[in-house]
This record gives sequence, structure tokens and C-alpha cells, in this order.
Amino acid sequence: MAEGDGPAGEGPGEQRADGGEARLDVTAYVTVTQLPGEPILIFARSSTPFPMDETELETVFEGMDVLLGTTPRDRLHLVMDLREGPGRNDAAFERVQRKYRSSFFGAFRSTHVVVRSTVGRMQVERYERDQPTPVFAAFEDLEKAIAAARRAARESDRP
Repeated sequence: MAEGDGPAGEGPGEQRADGGEARLDVTAYVTVTQLPGEPILIFARSSTPFPMDETELETVFEGMDVLLGTTPRDRLHLVMDLREGPGRNDAAFERVQRKYRSSFFGAFRSTHVVVRSTVGRMQVERYERDQPTPVFAAFEDLEKAIAAARRAARESDRP
């Protein structure tokens, strides 16, 4: 499978025949999948470090936004699993993530971020205080984040 190609016969949001997650796209930095039959997108960070150069980093963030393309974010709940990604809080990273944060996260009905440590949780909670987004929560457990996204999906479906 070439980078950016999903499994044969699967377009964005389509389930695989075996009932597994439908992979939307893969890059060196992330894998994006949708839970079958659910309005939940899993955005899993890889262990590949982001570039240190701010211009290159900005290109990566632009690419992640483009990666989601016409995905109907306003109807989806995002679970962002950052546990594999190397942590960063340098000035260049902070500037670039701040620039793209609201356009990326703000479009989803809810965002649930999974980190591997309390320090990571504190960092994403600080980002949230600086730039609030709809229904945001940080977790250290993927299953708890998915459960929270499912609750948010049920609640948003209520009349």
C-alpha cells in the first residue's frame, strides 16, 4: 500500500468487510481511521519526530489539515492518540500548533486527547486553557477516551 492509500475498496469513512476500522490515510506522522459505524475518528501519532525547522513543521501541520480534506469534521468526534509521538514544547512547536489548533480541533464536535503521562496531560490541558475548543478532554487511556467520545456522540444526537 502506498503512503496515503487506504486498503482497496475503502473510501473515507467506509468500513472494511471484516468490521475493522476503516483507514482513511497514513503519513509518516499519523494514521487516521474511523471506528466502524460510529462518528469517531482516531488520529494516531507515530513515533516519527516532527521536523525541528519551523517552516518544515508548519508544512507538516498544513498537511495534516489537508489529510482530513472533506471529512465532515462538524459531524465527527476526534480521539487523538499522541502516546507514540515524541513530546515537544519548544517555542517553534508551540507557535505552529497554536496557529493550526482552532482550525483543526475546533471543527470537530468533541476532541479527546490521549497522552502517555501526567506531564503530557498537563501540556494539552494548558493548550485547551489558551485556546478552548468544543468538548475537550485529556486521557492517559485510549479506551477511556473512546468511551468519552461515544458518550459525546450519543449526547450530541439527542434532540
